[in-house]
Amino acid sequence: MPTIVRVYSGHCKLRFDLGAELETDFKLQLRSDGGIDASVTLPETPDILKIARKSDSKELLHCSLAGTVTEPEGRISIPGLLLDVNTPRLISLESTVEMEYAKVSSQQMVEVHYGFTNFDFWGCEYTRVRNEVAPDKFSACLPGVEIAFKQVKDYRNIISELETTRDVKVTAEAIATAAFSGLEELEQLVGDVATLLSYATGTYISWVYQDVYDNGQLVRSLLYPHNWGPFVHRDWVIDARNLGACYLRIFLETTYPAFSRLKADLGLDVLLEFLVVAKQGRYPEVIFLLNSVAAECLTSYLASYFTRIRKSREMRSFRSKMKELLSHFKVVYDESELDFIGTRDKIVHTGRFPTGVVPWPATMSLQNLMDRTVLTILGYRGKAYLNCAKRYEKEILR
Repeated sequence: MPTIVRVYSGHCKLRFDLGAELETDFKLQLRSDGGIDASVTLPETPDILKIARKSDSKELLHCSLAGTVTEPEGRISIPGLLLDVNTPRLISLESTVEMEYAKVSSQQMVEVHYGFTNFDFWGCEYTRVRNEVAPDKFSACLPGVEIAFKQVKDYRNIISELETTRDVKVTAEAIATAAFSGLEELEQLVGDVATLLSYATGTYISWVYQDVYDNGQLVRSLLYPHNWGPFVHRDWVIDARNLGACYLRIFLETTYPAFSRLKADLGLDVLLEFLVVAKQGRYPEVIFLLNSVAAECLTSYLASYFTRIRKSREMRSFRSKMKELLSHFKVVYDESELDFIGTRDKIVHTGRFPTGVVPWPATMSLQNLMDRTVLTILGYRGKAYLNCAKRYEKEILR
């Protein structure tokens, strides 16, 4: 089950879309899966009944929330909510919750902490706690910013529990420094980083909160109702143990520039999400088809990408598109690896692998082809990755 990450309470004014307002106390909880649970105390007055009678739904009322929170004291706003009159419970409409504790000038440099979920890694930098040192973090230098990733308190027990429950919990914080006016751009960068780390570690990574500090003082918090997926244990593309080298740092610093440059041209964010979701599958047929869809997603961008770079090719079939893609980016492959296309056709029409094809080896072979393709496109050639087709043996990408 998701755990409670944050608890807040305070006093607010609910503004309803139908024009009415209501002052009340509220309680709010942020769950580790990004769920936001909130409830209010409805006054024993006829006002709420009047508000309900004005609404067409009678029970679910559209509203926004603005008010104050305690411990620490600040202001809170939630733009999109539904009030269930019977409970009385507030239902978030995928709205970010903002809490402001102090004013900050736009040019002020602030430290920003993002609460990452399901990020499983070993650190390659050390933190001293009392008389002990722990390898609990690593840093990556990306264009214009350095981001540190640090395990949260009780990290090992949290990961141990995730291995059993396949749930979602906050396991680490991503920490960066930026001007207050540049937080929107930083969030976009962190979103790309989370996408790359999700692919590298084989499990869906997101963040559920953002805390902003000015000289150590908390000045703003945002709570996010982000999407999430179940924890997948060690289905890695990059060795997240960081033994021998800080592999995740190398991966991020190497691949981020190409990902940022080609994301829109090749649909790389969608492609990587397909590959991450595939690893949540239990059956080889499902994993195989999702990897095939990822390949088709990538080739669907090829014609427009070639037009943009003024390259002309005749591409009609899926196989011809794959060959042009692999040739253009100089991916090392064997012609027989493209036989996955015929296997995909059989699974689509029958729900089963064709006779003579062994499901798991065929699935891992396709997954490895997609890994080599993605990593090559991202400029990772010459660096270490894990070959899932060879029981996750560490190899240098050719």
